[in-house]
Amino acid sequence: MRYDIEGLFADFVRENGLDVRLSHQLPEGYEDAFGSFDPTTKTIFMDGAFLADAAEHEALFYLFHELRHAMQYQRPELFGEDIRRGSRYVIGYDGTCCRLDGDRWSKCKLERGGERFTLAYQSQPGEMDANRFARDKTAELLPEKADLAEALAEMWLPEGEPMPPAELAALYHQIDEAIQAQGGPAKRYELAVFDLDGTILDTLEDLAGSVNHALAACGYPTRTIDEVRRFVGNGVRKLVERSVPEGTGPEDVERVFAAFKAHYADHSMDATRPYPYITFLLKGLKLKGMRLAVVSNKLDGAVGPLCEHFFPHIFDVTAGEKPGVAKKPAPDLVNSVLAALGISREKAVYIGDSEVDIATARNAGLDELIVTWGFREAAFLQEKGARRLVASPGELYDILTEG
Repeated sequence: MRYDIEGLFADFVRENGLDVRLSHQLPEGYEDAFGSFDPTTKTIFMDGAFLADAAEHEALFYLFHELRHAMQYQRPELFGEDIRRGSRYVIGYDGTCCRLDGDRWSKCKLERGGERFTLAYQSQPGEMDANRFARDKTAELLPEKADLAEALAEMWLPEGEPMPPAELAALYHQIDEAIQAQGGPAKRYELAVFDLDGTILDTLEDLAGSVNHALAACGYPTRTIDEVRRFVGNGVRKLVERSVPEGTGPEDVERVFAAFKAHYADHSMDATRPYPYITFLLKGLKLKGMRLAVVSNKLDGAVGPLCEHFFPHIFDVTAGEKPGVAKKPAPDLVNSVLAALGISREKAVYIGDSEVDIATARNAGLDELIVTWGFREAAFLQEKGARRLVASPGELYDILTEG
């Protein structure tokens, strides 16, 4: 009995923490391919007719090949720098090359013999890794077909020596120059301004704990974690206003707010943690010479201690809610950071996780990068006008350091 491709796909995606869907309709321009993965749409494309007619070892090989590519994009922390860098580039046999820029592909056409581009494509570390992974997974499921899986892998690996890394790097640089020449220049930033809650720190559990403590202490029903997730983003007072029952009077709201502040002051670090790999991201950016700041609607008295506790000596400036300064999405806090560091808004980028952050960046006149690991879903962020979504700290690092 043949393996269930859909079931294998679903199991692999779940076990490896991937956010990927499977389509049996190949995209335009890939009609002759066995499969493809597009990180911008988070889709693995596998031609349905091919899967139905192919030998089982072939179907498994190409499925695992594309699943490996999905891992390279969505779990970059599992791979070396050579694969992470090379994953941004697609090299076509005819010299048609693409570079992944955030959530879009930039394309160019290079001129020089086809054999060079074929060798370059086959020599990319990500391609060689995907072929070997597909070979091993296929042989694991079909040990009697291990020799056929090996033959498939060999067909896609370079016949002789792979293209040297220095030559591949030169080709990537050539692609960069070609894209820049046609109007797609890389943009480098001097300052990265980060939102706090939902962007670099997962504070939801502590926020919910203090909200529910305050509600219960004042005789009101508590809220679920998902309700609190929806309520955050506009400061803790607004969080409390949204959490109390509809129709609660101003004096009672103030009573709940006071109870929240007293509890959160002692419990803001109980369960709060940096998101995975955020510390590596921030340290890496710091080593690259980038200035780093935090702008939050959390009370200013909490922002600094949280940042220093979890990210000691990392941020140049932190700013939170304070009397007389308008909260986000007003640009005032961001403007205060720019003034303090003497950096123009053209050299700064704003990074957040919510619709409030999208509006903040626009109001402040900064480029925006909106992450999808925080308090809002990607589809919701797109509906709110996010222009560039970022799926992982590794991807964010590449964008900030490579343009």
